[in-house]
Amino acid sequence: MSIVPVFSPEMYEEPGSEIPPLNGGTPPPPTAPMATGADAGTPGDFQPSGCATPVTIADMAGVTANPATAWTTGQYMSLDTGTECYWDGTAWTAGRAT
Repeated sequence: MSIVPVFSPEMYEEPGSEIPPLNGGTPPPPTAPMATGADAGTPGDFQPSGCATPVTIADMAGVTANPATAWTTGQYMSLDTGTECYWDGTAWTAGRAT
């Protein structure tokens, strides 16, 4: 019978120390904030800058359209899935404004 050594990082850690991330010591990036605004365009821009792009039209429920009136022909937002939607003056609608 042979004895096989078992490695456990806890055996070598000092209390209160952390094992560095596996990606070379750089901590993971912070999670991007959710979009809160959508500026009309071709395509439009989500606000705040650097925010996470909504995935579905349902995810647009908390996003404020700018302008709040119906968007003009051709304006739209491009969602994370490639789906397009626009503000019709009352609700987010699939496609581009007509």
